[in-house]
Amino acid sequence: MPDVMLRLIDDLWYKARHIVSDEYDEALFRLQDYLDLQIHEVPSGTQCWTWRVPNKWGCREAYIEADGQRLVDVADHPLHIVYGSRPVDAVVTRDELLAHLTWKDDRPGAIPFEFRYYEPYWGFCIPRNWLPRFAAERYRVKIDVVDEPGTLKIGEHFVPGQTERCILVVSHLCHPAMVNDDLAGVAVGVDVARRLQQRIVGDSGSSGRPYYSYRFLFLPETIGSVAYLATNEDLIPNMAAGIFLEMLASPGPLVLQRSYEDQSRLDHMASYVLNLHEPGLQEGAFRTIIGNDEMVFDGPGVRIPMVSISRWPYPEYHTSDDNPNLVVPEKLVHARDAVIDLIRYLEADYVPQRTFRGPLFMSGYGLWVDWRTNLKLNRALEWVMNHLEGELCIAEMARAVDVDFWELKGWLDRALDHGLIRRQPAL
Repeated sequence: MPDVMLRLIDDLWYKARHIVSDEYDEALFRLQDYLDLQIHEVPSGTQCWTWRVPNKWGCREAYIEADGQRLVDVADHPLHIVYGSRPVDAVVTRDELLAHLTWKDDRPGAIPFEFRYYEPYWGFCIPRNWLPRFAAERYRVKIDVVDEPGTLKIGEHFVPGQTERCILVVSHLCHPAMVNDDLAGVAVGVDVARRLQQRIVGDSGSSGRPYYSYRFLFLPETIGSVAYLATNEDLIPNMAAGIFLEMLASPGPLVLQRSYEDQSRLDHMASYVLNLHEPGLQEGAFRTIIGNDEMVFDGPGVRIPMVSISRWPYPEYHTSDDNPNLVVPEKLVHARDAVIDLIRYLEADYVPQRTFRGPLFMSGYGLWVDWRTNLKLNRALEWVMNHLEGELCIAEMARAVDVDFWELKGWLDRALDHGLIRRQPAL
């Protein structure tokens, strides 16, 4: 049941969660009710590679009035203000006002989400069907904002493994008064982390710990990822792979965007597993489906292979229509289970390397597969024996010969027990 995910969404969705703000901080602290988090703080003005952490911003009051009537008021909905707007207290003409209004022609009843964090600007967002309200010649515009030094905050949940090699699971907590983008990704990430703590998901041995370590990150989009990596550069060499989660509550199918490398072991495994959960899975190369923080983690000078799992596109994107009415609980569960399964497969996978020479006498080790009961695996094993050179992982082999991953792994595990192969990490 998706109870935890739905409760988290209900708790946090309407908060004005922009990148450095009081309500973002409130949302991050509320996540601690669901998951143990270490909170990293990076002060405003901190240089993080080519980026600089912005000031804390918040809107105390913002409205438009004409002829004694209040036409727009941010108190009615957080999206009415362009986030990052500068203070204004002025009377403007209709033409001046229209230049500072944003709406969406394709969703005339929705308030769009607009932000200008890094440039001097002010503005309001309205449904397109409100335009007839603006018939007067002059308007009173008032925007009162907080714009002062603060700290950008990042939540990290760390699950230690048997190795320092680490898999990242990332989602962004910003975006005010919206659900699918990307509170849905946060909710799935939180539930995956909770379940990873509660049970063994792969070949973790007697320690009860996963093989890989896991870092679950909840942060503001782009600048949060840049700030985390720039202030934790010592961790980057052990970051083996990343999974970005976003837009997972809407009705559409799962979509996979591959890493920059495109044919990494993570790409092969993600494609293999997600096709089990979403037959006929739509896939695309890096940045061809959607653009998000994979450009940071898998970007220039970093290159941690990162896939993105989403339900993109969806028509309510960046509008007030992205609200709890959009959520399909079964889709959250479906996405969570797919991510857990991907972790389970990544934990189980390894690179087998032979220790024997010549064709393997399989019958002598109880490894012969009777063609009368399993013709497919029987025929595949000759190819497998010829590719046990420490270059391919189990997932790559299983896809190459079109056999079940777990069936092939079972055969290789038996060979491992006999000392016929040695095991190397896949990531």
